[in-house]
Amino acid sequence: MCQKILAGIIFGLTGCTAMQEQLGFDPVSANIDGAVAKYAEAAGRVRLGDSRSDVLALLEPTQKGVPAVHRKSPDKYFEGNSSVEIFYFRSGRSADGLTTDDEFTPYQFRDGKLVSIGWAALGGPKTVAGRTGAEPTPSSSPPPRTPGNNVLCRDAVARGDQGAMMVHCD
Repeated sequence: MCQKILAGIIFGLTGCTAMQEQLGFDPVSANIDGAVAKYAEAAGRVRLGDSRSDVLALLEPTQKGVPAVHRKSPDKYFEGNSSVEIFYFRSGRSADGLTTDDEFTPYQFRDGKLVSIGWAALGGPKTVAGRTGAEPTPSSSPPPRTPGNNVLCRDAVARGDQGAMMVHCD
């Protein structure tokens, strides 16, 4: 008797999955969209100067439904004597099937305090929806190389120069 009930449940679930596929329902996209909506509700409560632990306690729960392959790992490095951490939260989804930088909002912490929200402080996203693969976003020609030129460092980051995140920019 139990075997017949179990077989019926399995058959029903299989049929449900097949019907979802026929109707075009994508559970991964639905999970990402749900996380984006939760993020939108929580993001307005974050303020510059907030502690890393307060921001993560507020925003990390919004990302629980996002599969690991559709997340962006944090960046961590030292800049002079300061510890810099950048956490990325899923704040959008494009229907192109790619996971690109413009679908995330970066939160940059310096020594445990939130110092920037968004891509402006980082020189813009490296990849954007609608472009092929990991094609970098176009950038203007770099400014002249002068000591302490922050713009040069940000431009290198925007171009995808892997070493740019490890250099000290005054």
